[in-house]
Amino acid sequence: MDNREICSSTKRRNIKIDKMKNLKSFLKLCFKTFISILGYLLSFFSKVNKQNRDRRILIIFGGGVGDVVKRSVICNFVKEYLNEYEIYYLLPYKLTLPYSYKIFYFDYKKTKTNPFYFAQLVKNLKKIGFSRVIILLPFWENFLWLLGKSLSPSVLYVPLETPPSRLEKILNLVVSSFFIFSIKKHFKLIKVISIFDKKLPMNVFPSDVYKNSYFISQVIKDIKPDLILSNIGLLQLEKIQTELIVNNEKEKLFLEKLENEYNLEPEKYCIIGLGSSSSHKNWAVKNFVEVAKYVKNVKQLQIVLVGGKESIELANEFKNLFQEQLINLINRTTLEELCILIKNSKLIIANDTSFIHIGIAFKKHTICPILNTQLGVDSLYGYEEINQWVFVNEDSDINSLLKITPQMVIKVLEKIYNNYPIQFKLFFNDG
Repeated sequence: MDNREICSSTKRRNIKIDKMKNLKSFLKLCFKTFISILGYLLSFFSKVNKQNRDRRILIIFGGGVGDVVKRSVICNFVKEYLNEYEIYYLLPYKLTLPYSYKIFYFDYKKTKTNPFYFAQLVKNLKKIGFSRVIILLPFWENFLWLLGKSLSPSVLYVPLETPPSRLEKILNLVVSSFFIFSIKKHFKLIKVISIFDKKLPMNVFPSDVYKNSYFISQVIKDIKPDLILSNIGLLQLEKIQTELIVNNEKEKLFLEKLENEYNLEPEKYCIIGLGSSSSHKNWAVKNFVEVAKYVKNVKQLQIVLVGGKESIELANEFKNLFQEQLINLINRTTLEELCILIKNSKLIIANDTSFIHIGIAFKKHTICPILNTQLGVDSLYGYEEINQWVFVNEDSDINSLLKITPQMVIKVLEKIYNNYPIQFKLFFNDG
């Protein structure tokens, strides 16, 4: 079987996997929408605290860990323009974002699968009471805007995006029709650019970082009409950047643990992320091995493997091929510990995962080999001097990851290794 046959076979398999994944995602969307409606009904009679609530705004973050980290781009806008309000964040993961009055956490899975947990969460938040709720998840996803609607705010801000397919659109229309009066009276649906918009050129996709900067700018403009937006719809801001915070005491203790158990010192190790949420986004393990050997022998950095359960088998393959000393922390850290680990690393080399987005938020050197099919959505942002994505600059191809060589990654590594960030690069570059 020649390379063309292999690529064709891989392409057919990936298309089949994508179709099955899309169907599975839609069924999950139906289920969590149904649970959210039940949760809303169960919490309908919970009382809202309206005392002084005009000062309180809740921002609800959704999506995966990497999505939440990217959406932290809104935080500096909050600091600059909403400092007279009490801003609360509701986060689905144990991350700490800056410039809030208070942060609440909720169990993302339970909220989507347990209507009683949903209702209890709503009841607790209603006791505080919010005049405005800002949702950082598209309207077609239903789940978070139903949660926001359950809190009975005076205004609910939700991004309005083109959905992935007609199925999501129909489901959204059916669900929203039951709330049509409330939507007309209390909702502010803000149109934002969508990756699923078929009018976009095939080589151009909207940056998630820009999209959320645009959305929060429009929200703040609605709250403060006298503010002026730029010609691309953004409020003026000196620094547009993603940001994370770690607890200083916990950081100190965890770094001591790393030094005592692994002889691991800050800025003297490279993090390798072998896995991802989708196997078709994974660069070959043998390629990571070749780059890791270069990093260890030429740059004199220790190699640290990170990831979840999906990376265990990949790590075994890596160790068999690498055959040198390494530190395996796969499935052995909390999210907070992972953030500390990334914050104190010298370099992160990983697939398109949260590791890269966390690294950018901490202004660390990152390299990410990626497919060239959706450039700009999750990639090609950050600090251009130190955050690089490696891709094949050819026509969009689901098999393009196979064409990325270890030498291409090593070349980029040498380019950025001794650099330091100068300016945040907000917009994607289509190559």
